[in-house]
Amino acid sequence: MKDLNEIINTLINEVGIHFRQAIGIFESFFSSYAETERLLGICVKHLDFISIQKHAHQLKGTAANLRIPHISNNASLIESAAKENNTELCLQYIQTISGYISLLESQMILYKNIYKLKILIVEDNFVSGKLLEQIIINLDHHSLGIISSSEQVLLSVKKVLPDLIFMDIDLSTEMNGIYTAELLSGYYSIPVVFVSVHADESIIKTAKNYGIGYIVKPYTPKEIEEMIDLAGIKIANFERTIKTNETKLKIKNDNKIFFINLEEVIYFEARAHTILAYTDYNTYKLSTSLKELKALDVNNYFIQPHRSFLVNRTYIKELINDNYSYQIKLKCSSNIVPVSKNNVKMIKTIF
Repeated sequence: MKDLNEIINTLINEVGIHFRQAIGIFESFFSSYAETERLLGICVKHLDFISIQKHAHQLKGTAANLRIPHISNNASLIESAAKENNTELCLQYIQTISGYISLLESQMILYKNIYKLKILIVEDNFVSGKLLEQIIINLDHHSLGIISSSEQVLLSVKKVLPDLIFMDIDLSTEMNGIYTAELLSGYYSIPVVFVSVHADESIIKTAKNYGIGYIVKPYTPKEIEEMIDLAGIKIANFERTIKTNETKLKIKNDNKIFFINLEEVIYFEARAHTILAYTDYNTYKLSTSLKELKALDVNNYFIQPHRSFLVNRTYIKELINDNYSYQIKLKCSSNIVPVSKNNVKMIKTIF
């Protein structure tokens, strides 16, 4: 049987509706099913098998439209049982559907709580920031406030842990929104939506590496809602992902293939077209990229102090300063990992 998350994602992908619309449709279905269940019960009591077939057929069509095969299949079985005047089987399949509906309703409560996102706004224009904040509140989500500078972002993110960030690209500080999002991606798995007056293809292409969406000013509430819907789906899928087994890395070494856990790696280093993975017992060569490895890190083990390194935060011993050059000292390795000048302030915040 599919759970609610799978059903909603299937409906969204196949029908092309938005997340909030899907939530409303399923809530209406759950509410209307109570009446369908009542009518089926009356028909069974009075042995009205013609009416049972009619209600079961309608339920089968609705469930099929909503992409809920378990309900549509059981509704079809009710139809067949009614044609044979089999009361016992009718009741059995009705109870099966009712139990599944109850399960989906309980999942809906949890799903809606996940979907109420905590959203941080990074915008140096106060009026624009307040406008976006009001749209977010009107959509029944939580605003975590408005930040006007990139330097404050990591401090705020560490403190309030947002579910989603709306990031203005043209910040009036040294770092723009894209670079700020790039830094964030080294420490957190938080969806970022970029907001800008620019519709330049090269800017959009760069932004896509660090965000889930891009909105050009002036935007509409519907565009904001669509981006929040997209983030809600990604968060729900992320919650499911972190419940799975530990991430494995495929290693080819001396004509052998084996797997190691991602969290066993102390750090990764990019050298030319090769990635070196250092563990406390060996060093391996990987045919991948740091970007792909970051995407695998769903449990947020790694930070990126330098563009050529990913470091497992659980193996960090201390941050050392040698003639204004910062480096990370590790617990299980004599190697030293450099920290780029642009990342020093961010690394200090982490420490």
